[in-house]
Amino acid sequence: MNIEKLAHSKINRVADWILRIIVLNGLMILTMLPIITIFVALSSGYNMFSDYVNGKNPPLIKGYIKYFKTHFLKKLGRGLIFIILSFFLFSNIRFYLVGLESDQSLIDLIGYYVSIILLVMLLTVMLYSLVVTNVYPKLRLRLFYKMSFFLAGKYFFKTIMLALVTLIPFIMFLTPFTMMLFIFMGLSIPVMLNVLLTRNARHYMESLGENDD
Repeated sequence: MNIEKLAHSKINRVADWILRIIVLNGLMILTMLPIITIFVALSSGYNMFSDYVNGKNPPLIKGYIKYFKTHFLKKLGRGLIFIILSFFLFSNIRFYLVGLESDQSLIDLIGYYVSIILLVMLLTVMLYSLVVTNVYPKLRLRLFYKMSFFLAGKYFFKTIMLALVTLIPFIMFLTPFTMMLFIFMGLSIPVMLNVLLTRNARHYMESLGENDD
């Protein structure tokens, strides 16, 4: 009887996690369709998975909507900055690459590598911005970026792993089968892995105590 109860309990837990992954994936895809809400959606998904991983059990849909609405404008602003900077740096890289293909001037070469370095720095900040927002949602913008960048350096090897995890959604678009899987878990899996990989960073930040000054 105990073995049956244990097996039944484990099956229920697995079913709960599958449901969470599928539903939260759909919610994130739906709420990031306006593009400008990408960061808000990812942050809401991160918060939900963080709660589940840490033993909390918020209601699936209502919990996501609550996180999505909480500090919405602040998260929207942060997301817009990421989008604008990413677009600008990608445009710069393409511009300098065209120049290198034609005459390979020193200015184009410097501009190309500087843009790549800045884009990598921006990516590292974005990777840890979710955990920073989760712990300190009201943090001032300057400290928000400073803390995100600091964590990326402090947990350097985790940062490399996070960068690889970030590639998962893009890799899933390479085949029809994985494109179908993207609809069910293409965002949930990377976000959940982000939660697991940034647990030490989250504990570190919580140990600091909230200080917006």
